[in-house]
Amino acid sequence: MKIGDKKNKQQQQIWIMAIVINIVLVFLFFNFVHGNLNAGIQKVDTKLKEVKARLEEANSIADRKEIIDKELAVLQLKLSSMSEMLPQKKEIPKFLRTIISRANDNSVRVVTFTPTAIISREFYNEVPVTVNIRSSFNNLGLFFTRVGNLNRIVNVENVQLSATPGESISETISAAFTIKTFTYPEGGGN
Repeated sequence: MKIGDKKNKQQQQIWIMAIVINIVLVFLFFNFVHGNLNAGIQKVDTKLKEVKARLEEANSIADRKEIIDKELAVLQLKLSSMSEMLPQKKEIPKFLRTIISRANDNSVRVVTFTPTAIISREFYNEVPVTVNIRSSFNNLGLFFTRVGNLNRIVNVENVQLSATPGESISETISAAFTIKTFTYPEGGGN
């Protein structure tokens, strides 16, 4: 063997060693450093997906909030309307004045007007008023119609009619009946 061949062989071995070491280093880099980077990227990717999912949920809730706010406004209008139909107890004097006013508007003479005890039910109160009137039959019918068209719930019950002979033409009948209205309990029900 020649000296030049020996040197060449040593250089080849050094180059092969260097290449093997580089391959080992590249392998270690990809397995440890790059693997750790991939794991970190996957964690960040998972977090990103979670945040996106929460963002979509929040957007969905925000969209539903607008719809719910609109529904709430409609329901509040309905409640306001229903409150006229089933008001609190404090509006009873106004109701009684309205009944007397409707009677006067229809030429119905109120003989007696007697509020009776309020009857408490589970979700509402009944407010009965016993009424005795004198009127013509047609005016009584108009009076009942106008009472039935009030904004609140009103029942006319136990109507008893009798003729009033010898009375004036505007008072040909007398009637006794109970007008019953309803209120929402002040405490919100029993």
